[in-house]
Amino acid sequence: MIKTTTPANTFERFASVVRTAAGKLGQLEEEFVKLGDGIINPPQPTQAQQTRNAIIRQQHMIEMLLEKEREEMFRRQYAIEEQIQQRNQRAAQQQQQEEDDNQAAEESRQRCLQVIQQHLVEFLEHQPQASYIEWLGALHPENATTGGDIDSRFLIPGNPWSEAYAQATAERRPVSGPMSLARVISA
Repeated sequence: MIKTTTPANTFERFASVVRTAAGKLGQLEEEFVKLGDGIINPPQPTQAQQTRNAIIRQQHMIEMLLEKEREEMFRRQYAIEEQIQQRNQRAAQQQQQEEDDNQAAEESRQRCLQVIQQHLVEFLEHQPQASYIEWLGALHPENATTGGDIDSRFLIPGNPWSEAYAQATAERRPVSGPMSLARVISA
């Protein structure tokens, strides 16, 4: 015998399937609510857990503040070291400039002494018996008067002019003992 399917039969079967699915869906919904309740509404921590969490948050805040302080300290230290380095560089440059200036001054002084000595040698070749004052009058006429007086700075013992004259005349005229400024002037 062949079963024939009537619309009432089909509807009954469909309703049965829907009821079974609805029942299973309800079970799944209950399980989901149970699982979701732990996620959505987690259990409240105990007083000890709250205190521990507060301490951990404070430790993190302190660590962050300390890290910021360390960064600031390193920044300041770097700035100070940079300033020290710049000062040292300026000091080294100034020292080098002073050394260069001193060297240039010494070179200039040596060239001036050479000019003085060259003038003296040429002067004594033409006037071998000339005195210190006569030579200075020829070398620096602006510092000599017509009466034979000379600027008093040329009479200071140990000045380069008197030393050059003493050395040049000592080579030309043998003199016993060291030559004093008085002897240089009178020579």
